Amino acid sequence: HSFGLVLMTIYFLEVEQGLQVQQADSTMKGSLLELTKNFFRFYARRFDWDSEVVSVGGDGRRVFLRDKRVHEALKSDKTIGLYIEDPGRPNYVRCALKMPKAQVLKTL
Repeated sequence: HSFGLVLMTIYFLEVEQGLQVQQADSTMKGSLLELTKNFFRFYARRFDWDSEVVSVGGDGRRVFLRDKRVHEALKSDKTIGLYIEDPGRPNYVRCALKMPKAQVLKTL
């Protein structure tokens, strides 16, 4: 589960802060406290739980279940929850946090 949390953090930083993992000189905007609050706000308010996928290493764009490569990877998975793409296995997307546990994060 901690690997999933790391991926969620990187995704948040890519989308919200413009972090590019490949750049060693990327800097964060705000204090650690502000980043932590914004992380929880992002997943509670901005993240689209019905259609978005945590997918790191991209260009900061948001990734959705309807994207062709993700949709193909999920042909048989109808679970409702938080989906994370494994960066070490392209097109390997699975539900990492199922409802009702995901509901806790959604309501923060």
